[in-house]
Amino acid sequence: MPNQIKRILSQVDSNIKTPGKVRKIIKGIEKSVRYDEQRGCCAICHCSLASVSKAHFDHNHMTGQYRGLLCSACNTGLGFFRESILSLENAIRYLQTWRKS
Repeated sequence: MPNQIKRILSQVDSNIKTPGKVRKIIKGIEKSVRYDEQRGCCAICHCSLASVSKAHFDHNHMTGQYRGLLCSACNTGLGFFRESILSLENAIRYLQTWRKS
């Protein structure tokens, strides 16, 4: 992916190479590559993502590292659980308990 980004950036008009615009271009390229890698599906529920532009680029809020593309529902769900693995595990146990009854 880095070579692809460098190649595309070398073709970008020099008058728009401000840091903010370059970051936006790189993010767009990364999002498109990730969309293709995930075959247009959400990384969590595997539903079909409507388009690259409608997909949510999930990232770690502490490190800023991109993780994958999510549908709106999965992105919102992670946000509501504050990305807490413990909370998500508790929610799974809760659902499993009520499934049995």
